[in-house]
Amino acid sequence: MFAHLDLKSLFPTGFVILVDYIVVTSQNIGVSYPDEKTTIVDADLLQHIIENSDGDVNYMQATLRKWHETVDQSYRLSRMSTMASGKNIKFDVAQFKKLIKLRPNSYLSSGWLERIETESLETGYRFIDTLAMPSNDASEG
Repeated sequence: MFAHLDLKSLFPTGFVILVDYIVVTSQNIGVSYPDEKTTIVDADLLQHIIENSDGDVNYMQATLRKWHETVDQSYRLSRMSTMASGKNIKFDVAQFKKLIKLRPNSYLSSGWLERIETESLETGYRFIDTLAMPSNDASEG
């Protein structure tokens, strides 16, 4: 599905496995389930989020977590009615207030990752994959 993406430039330090679950559909345009805890998006939207992330997993997660709120703010419901066979039928109609635009994120392209790594290593912090397991020895400190 995402074979055309340049994964080396999007994720130069590798992939992160997210604990959050997401359902990716081939076509989900206009369908939203705000009561669901699992995010449901179509493949095109997910691709758009990834391309705008500049490799920032936090950007991806935040965008997906607040997606229902973003959609809700983009439209308002109006009530309409029509007559059919002598019956008055009332129904809701969505009216756009604004278009949803994902703003491009700046992370890898701005050198932010390198600054975080340098500052972390200079202050004694090590990334978790290089961190030695803490000792559980009760005789220490």
